[in-house]
Amino acid sequence: MKKAIGIVLTIIMVAMLTLPAFASDSPYMALKAKGLPVDYLDSLSTEMLNMLYEQIGENDVALVSRQVTVLNETNEGITTYGAISSSSMTLECIVLEIFKQGTKTVGGVIVGIDWAWQNGKPVFRLTDALSVNWDASLFALQEGSFLSQDKWRLTGTDSWVVSKEYFRPTEANQGGVGYHTQLTKDSNFRTDMGGSTILVLLPTTTIYDGSSKVTSINVNYIHNKNTIFSSFSFSKVGVGISINARWPSDGASDTANYYYSK
Repeated sequence: MKKAIGIVLTIIMVAMLTLPAFASDSPYMALKAKGLPVDYLDSLSTEMLNMLYEQIGENDVALVSRQVTVLNETNEGITTYGAISSSSMTLECIVLEIFKQGTKTVGGVIVGIDWAWQNGKPVFRLTDALSVNWDASLFALQEGSFLSQDKWRLTGTDSWVVSKEYFRPTEANQGGVGYHTQLTKDSNFRTDMGGSTILVLLPTTTIYDGSSKVTSINVNYIHNKNTIFSSFSFSKVGVGISINARWPSDGASDTANYYYSK
């Protein structure tokens, strides 16, 4: 009997020691251990973290570019500002390089886009548009790898709530995608709007980590202030995607330079 009790106690102790290891092995902790910026991970929802974790898997990953720009809401067409202001919308583009484990062969490039309006802005809350463009001779969008989320938070807080998800872009071309983000408004509360996007680009030819060559990934955000037309449309320009902006509107853009070798 004592021997049986001893076995049971041993099993319980092993289980207690094992549970914390499983609990800490979350996508967030795994991505943090791989060196991804904590403040970027903190901005992502559980679904986004899961997708990022699934795309990277057991492969190695490196942060190769991180760019932040800002948009101030004005009354003069499209205007982009270079300095971050507390009354602005920040637009961030982050580029992660996935390596086949133990090699320098690039298995894919993850593009993360994050935008956040601050201090109860914007005044005009219609439907804004984003476009992402890349070199179609070098990359192709991985099938089923697009996820974008609209989110909101109470002004003055840090906790975001996802309001809408998009599992495919509105428009796609060989070298770009275009999609919308809906800015909701609650008359009872002062809220900030934001959103996040993750997409994965696959190399069309074998490339390696390096710096002998460079290409650009471009992100554009256009803020709609035209109450007659509540949203923007898109056009295929060459192999890319362009946003058909109407006056009045504001815009911000980011360019991430991606270095590689062949």
